[in-house]
Amino acid sequence: MIKLTLPDGSIREIESAQSAAEVIKGIGMGLYKAACCVKINGEVCDLRTVIDSDCHFEVCTFDSIDGKKTFWHTASHILAQAVKRLYPAAKLAIGPAIENGFYYDFDLEKPFTPEELEKIEGEMKKIVKEGIALEKLSSHLPTLSLSSRKWTSLTRSSSVRSTLTRASLSHSTSRASSSTSAQVLTLWTQLP
Repeated sequence: MIKLTLPDGSIREIESAQSAAEVIKGIGMGLYKAACCVKINGEVCDLRTVIDSDCHFEVCTFDSIDGKKTFWHTASHILAQAVKRLYPAAKLAIGPAIENGFYYDFDLEKPFTPEELEKIEGEMKKIVKEGIALEKLSSHLPTLSLSSRKWTSLTRSSSVRSTLTRASLSHSTSRASSSTSAQVLTLWTQLP
C-alpha cells in the first residue's frame, strides 16, 4: 500500500501506483473538477504525475497561489496557440504567469483591434472545448535531474473552460528599438 499524507494530517492509502488525477477522483469528483495541480512532498506537479511511493499529497485549486500559477501558465499556451491559428505570421516571444494573471508578447506588423481580440478569445474557448491533450516536454541536459518532477500545466479542460468564461482580453502596444511593433496581449482573470 502507498500512503498519502493529506494536508489535514489524515492518511489515504492506494493499492498501487496511480496518477494524481486518479487519486483525486477517488477523493471526490468535485475536487477533481476544481484541481489545477498537486504538490507532492511540497513540489508542484501536474495531474498526470504518477504517485508510486509514500508522500505528502496536496491538491491545488484555483483558490491557491500554485493553482492560479498553473492555470495561468496553461492559459498562456492556449493564448499563443489561438494567435498562431488565426495569425500564422505572428512571432511568439514570452508568455509567463505573473502575480495577477499572465501575458504573452507577440511580434506583429500592427496591433490587434478590439474585434481581433474578441476573435482570439473565441478561438481560445474553441481550443479548450477541443480537449487537446497537453504534453510535457523535458530537456535532457546533463545538469538536469531526470527523476525530478517539474512544474507543468494542468491537464483537464473543464477548469480552463469555467475560468475562461470569466476572463477578458486587454492589450497594449509598445515599440521595439528596431521600430517594429511588439504587442502584449494579457488575459486578466476576473477574481471573485
